[in-house]
Amino acid sequence: MTAWQARHGLTAAQYQTTFDDLMRSGFRLVDVSGYTEGATVRYTGIWQRRSGPGWQARHGVAAADYQNMFDTLRNQGLHLVRVNGYATPAGTAFACIWEDGPAPAWEAHHGLDSAAYQAEFTRLAGLGYRLIDVSGYAENGQVRYAGVWQQTGGPAWQARHGLDGNAYQAAFDTLMAQGFVLARVSVCEVGGSLLYAAIWVQRGSIGWQGRHNLDTAQYQRAFDDLLYQGYRLRQLCGSSSPNGARFAGVWENEHYGADRLRGAEQTMQHFMAQFGVPGLSIAISAHGRLVHARALGMADKAHGEAMTVRHRLRIASVSKPITSVTVMRLIELRRVGMSSHVFGPRRLLGTVYGNAAAYSANERAITLEQLLKHTAGMPTNDGNDPMFREPARDAGSLIGWVLDTRDPTGVPGSMWQYSNFGYCVIGRIIERRTGMAYAGWVQRSILDPAGVTSMQIAGNTLADRAPNESVYYGQGGDDPYSMQVARMDAHGGWISTAIDLLRFLRAVDGLNAEPDLLSAASVARMTTGSTARANYACGWSVDGAGNWDHNGALPGTLSMLRRRADGIGQAALVNTRQPGPAQNAMMAALYKMMEDVTAQLGPAAPFDLFG
Repeated sequence: MTAWQARHGLTAAQYQTTFDDLMRSGFRLVDVSGYTEGATVRYTGIWQRRSGPGWQARHGVAAADYQNMFDTLRNQGLHLVRVNGYATPAGTAFACIWEDGPAPAWEAHHGLDSAAYQAEFTRLAGLGYRLIDVSGYAENGQVRYAGVWQQTGGPAWQARHGLDGNAYQAAFDTLMAQGFVLARVSVCEVGGSLLYAAIWVQRGSIGWQGRHNLDTAQYQRAFDDLLYQGYRLRQLCGSSSPNGARFAGVWENEHYGADRLRGAEQTMQHFMAQFGVPGLSIAISAHGRLVHARALGMADKAHGEAMTVRHRLRIASVSKPITSVTVMRLIELRRVGMSSHVFGPRRLLGTVYGNAAAYSANERAITLEQLLKHTAGMPTNDGNDPMFREPARDAGSLIGWVLDTRDPTGVPGSMWQYSNFGYCVIGRIIERRTGMAYAGWVQRSILDPAGVTSMQIAGNTLADRAPNESVYYGQGGDDPYSMQVARMDAHGGWISTAIDLLRFLRAVDGLNAEPDLLSAASVARMTTGSTARANYACGWSVDGAGNWDHNGALPGTLSMLRRRADGIGQAALVNTRQPGPAQNAMMAALYKMMEDVTAQLGPAAPFDLFG
């Protein structure tokens, strides 16, 4: 994707600073609009880092000065490519972009009322000119138009002006059905109403989106949503309105075609409908580059809050790979050893927990590697899982209680028995060997270097919901808010965005050009299974062919993270689950949905949306 930057809501001073900074970095302004919010003039701008002819840009040009500026620049051999008129407390002003060098014959006009604009439009169309830019603006309570025409060929095109919101939507739908793509859109407030002018061109089936009447928050959500699908903002127009600033914009996808994007979305929607999913967030990477992310549905049904790629969700047992990577890093730092024993004098946890005098031979035989690989014989993930019992106990008290009341089910290392509790113990090893709280050390040693900012340990109740965290919805009697999720930290307690799960994966997958957090030897060790179960290693399911993954499930939560041998990374987060045996079918469908979406999108995009 061509390097580009977009800004909105900038004051004149902020706009000038941004303009100067980006120009020094090799960016050129390709779109600009001014608008008034309250009594403050604000600007939107889009910049692109690319070569091209010489150019100049102006903003805040008063109507009385615009013609002189126009004549001066035209006499210098420049031609106008973008013009935007806008109302300010001091009267009409203009922002514009000019380019140097040869150009087709062109004309530009401003200050035209509707009748004069239509007359010029008709005259110039008859001479073979096509409209390349249009701007409507309010002046003395009346709509005025500025436009730029070029005498050049090209695909079929259509233009409309003076449309209210309903008429604009009708024209949008009609022309889209005829194969036209929105190229430019202008919006202005006149007499308390929004009026639109727009240009469409007939082009092939590219991925594109047009949005209008967006408030500031809606625009930011649309920007994020479309950015992570691979769309680039081509044009943005801001306007005042009786209810605050409003935006209209045009986006185009630089890689994924409309059919592929539509097919991927339909696959996600089918999964959601099949399993009663309120909200879903996915992300896909290729060799450490984020190439697609999408969110559908609702993060909070009660408040009408749509799911976005920036929403965080509980990741449940996808927390285990995070804990495993942290341990591997501690091994590299020589703070722990893989074969180190855990319980007993001068061991990793010493005699801190439970009645040390009563430790059994099997408890004293447990090693860190066995905890990582679920071969320690610790309590399993079933109806008696201690992580879902004794809610009044903290993690340390719970470990002591288990040591005093239960014994490993066999000789450690001889069997595989998936154990959430075993990873709870690992969390305490991390704390004891670092002198920091588990989450704090993970953040400092793993997440910060990986560029991960959204992860934290979840709260237990709806009232504990973190900023930008989804609400969770139980099915079949599940209560997502009846668990001690915070106590599950090392085995199932993290929340994250799907995008940040792939940022984490990028830092540890052993595939990327940039250095991973772990050495190749540590990655190999982390992904090697045990004699008791060859397809489960240290916090990862493995298949021996270079594919790793982990999934997670809690009431109200389903998650998966996968590293494919071909360099594709996949993450998916869901804010519900079907309990009991139906969970397995839902999890299998989640994996299949991610494979289908990846296949439908086709070859991975060349750009990196991690930024």
